[in-house]
Amino acid sequence: MRMYINIKTVPKTHPLAALKVSASRRYMSPLKKLALAYEGSGTERMETIEAYAVPPWYNRVPLVREADREAAKIAAKNVNDIVIATSASDRGGLVGMGGIVAQRSPGQTDRIVARYSATLGSRDDQNPYTAELEAIAMALRCIPDGLQCRELTVLSSSQSSLKAIARPQQQSGQTSIRQIYEHIERLRKGNNRVKMIWVPSRDDDLSMSREAKRQAKKATRAGCTPQSLPYQARSTRLVNK
Repeated sequence: MRMYINIKTVPKTHPLAALKVSASRRYMSPLKKLALAYEGSGTERMETIEAYAVPPWYNRVPLVREADREAAKIAAKNVNDIVIATSASDRGGLVGMGGIVAQRSPGQTDRIVARYSATLGSRDDQNPYTAELEAIAMALRCIPDGLQCRELTVLSSSQSSLKAIARPQQQSGQTSIRQIYEHIERLRKGNNRVKMIWVPSRDDDLSMSREAKRQAKKATRAGCTPQSLPYQARSTRLVNK
């Protein structure tokens, strides 16, 4: 199954992308037999994983990842201007994400300008890692084009998601990673700067992170359904195979 899932993620231009079960089954190669064995296994929406998520010449997003929890909290509290906190939720067989956007000035209370949440899909298709990526992508997607000379900071407790953004490779979640970089490049045209900071999870001192978690949990309440079917994450399918 692992090999079949990996084949399903190759780009359409790859020779293996055309692997199908033929009408005649008298003479079949091992790959044809593999396709026959897993035909109808529910991988029709499997994500495509390209050779690279973003072009090699793109500047990578700066990531602040303090090894010490206290140092990480201080780094998160010391940022100003536009602050985005994101979170993911995985419960009851559902995966969702949420976030909060605030305007922060030195010595003043954060002014919340937006809250958001979305149900992404079932645990068979998505996972907290891909949900966190989509939460970051959605926040950047909603930042207007007219923004000029601002500092944007993303706060997240998902080390795996932040590492994937900082060092994009051939990994699951490329769709969201690519969108993140597209919007960062768009914002850079207005001389805006974007950076990411890892924050400890379940920390009562970080009110924005708590609120982001509340937003994410809204998306995994009983009865929640996604507005559209998401792509199927390879990382999830390999675990649940």
